Amino acid sequence: MYVFIGGIITKEDLAAYKVRIYNTPLINDHFRGRLVMCGGPPPSSFAVTQLIVSTMSKLYPEGHKSNIYSRPETIHHFIESMKFAYAQRTLLGDHDFVKGALRLAENLTTPGYTQWVLDRMKDTAQETSNYGGINQAHVPDHGTSQVTILDEEGNGVSATTTINRWLA
Repeated sequence: MYVFIGGIITKEDLAAYKVRIYNTPLINDHFRGRLVMCGGPPPSSFAVTQLIVSTMSKLYPEGHKSNIYSRPETIHHFIESMKFAYAQRTLLGDHDFVKGALRLAENLTTPGYTQWVLDRMKDTAQETSNYGGINQAHVPDHGTSQVTILDEEGNGVSATTTINRWLA
């Protein structure tokens, strides 16, 4: 995408771009069964996403088998899990430029952090300050996000969004 069609990246930006490869992914392997999640370090949002999954996994260890989706408290717990996880997103960023971002992301993938969330989660609404993180709105950055999901039978789906629009 170039500036002349409404984008924010120039040809010079693309020419100067240098790829950085990180060989130490974040890993969360404290789920039930054989489920392991791994993803990239910040600026990836993997640490945030896996915290939501980890929290819900601890709350509902039987998952879909327990018919949890028809219960209002399940939706409440999912929303609360997202609030706790996204509160930390304001403290994350590209760890080459944001001090402490990698350490926080590594912490978010631990069983202890999942337990911290569970210990603070309530069955009623809470003040914004109870979720941790910075109490201010996150500025939309229109960056790139990607998610890939594979099931136990090898079926998969992948979606990518990129600067200002869906990747075509």
